[in-house]
Amino acid sequence: MSRNIERIFVVGKGGHLCSLRFAGEAYADEEEGELRRCLRQWKDAEHLVDLFLTYRADLQGGFFESKSIEDFLFITEREATELTKRIATAADHLNTEKLAQLFQPLHNHETESPKYQFLKAKGTRSKTWLRLYGLRTLDDVYFITGGAIKLNRRMDDREHLKEELLKMEAARKYLSRYLRHLEKEPAEQSFYEFFALIA
Repeated sequence: MSRNIERIFVVGKGGHLCSLRFAGEAYADEEEGELRRCLRQWKDAEHLVDLFLTYRADLQGGFFESKSIEDFLFITEREATELTKRIATAADHLNTEKLAQLFQPLHNHETESPKYQFLKAKGTRSKTWLRLYGLRTLDDVYFITGGAIKLNRRMDDREHLKEELLKMEAARKYLSRYLRHLEKEPAEQSFYEFFALIA
């Protein structure tokens, strides 16, 4: 995958949540970005069975309770439905309070808020494997860069999770190019000043 961003979709009525679309990624249609792609795949039984069989050792590694593939399918679809509702609610708010509750820092022990903060949103279960990934700018615009089913502790030892890290970094570089000129201006430095040109 090229990891070049070809479109940015605004999600909801609040104007603070966006979903990216990467060139070369397999999308269902022209209006699908990363958010819709993830939610679609998490309800696709064939896709999920392939993934769960590929990572069967992770499923049986002890962190998750012993379940059948059918159990994992049922739980995934239920969690995806619930996460969809939570995202829709947060995306429609005019302030970012609900987005800030939904998206947490990617690294659990992060204490600072960098200019482009990498984020994750999880499913509702205490031992959930659903993840949406993204980043937040200093002026509280959230960008969904992708998502995955995470069945192990680390992201850098599974190919599909490494890809999500690369997409977050690609998004950070892409957005920083467009925002760099604002940092040189004495006027208010806001993503919204430039959003119309790249959306």
